[in-house]
Amino acid sequence: MNSGFLHWRVKDSFREYVRTIEDGAEQVSDGALEEDGGFVWPASPVDSPTRDATLKFCGRVEISAYRGILAVCLEDPWITFGETIQLSVVDSMSRKSDAPRVVVAYLTPGATNPAASLASMTDAKVTLARTGVRIFDDNYPAGTELAPLSYTVSAASHAA
Repeated sequence: MNSGFLHWRVKDSFREYVRTIEDGAEQVSDGALEEDGGFVWPASPVDSPTRDATLKFCGRVEISAYRGILAVCLEDPWITFGETIQLSVVDSMSRKSDAPRVVVAYLTPGATNPAASLASMTDAKVTLARTGVRIFDDNYPAGTELAPLSYTVSAASHAA
């Protein structure tokens, strides 16, 4: 079983803009929290995690305004390591019960501390992916720098 978290402010200027709108709102649910100026998603439990595994987090963050015309949903983020490091979320535009995932952004590693945990990164650079543009209602082009992201996931011991 894993313990840990992902902390991300998303995009500061976007969130500041939403706060100026009369019905602008940020809502967290399903385990996500608002903390330290950003959002925190707890790590999802996984069996036999490895350094190369996809790091899975759970929870839902919704940022909305204009009676739902502006709606950003960031649900159950995953960080996947491969040729690139990808941040993906559940595709909230899908009407399917088993909605596919969409890559929101690419991460450039920040500071790491491999001795402290299974995986830990502080202030990773986050760049909007082409497939993530629609998550932000086409307001930002691919390559836009988003807020830095930090995560820590460690193996947690538990009694059998």
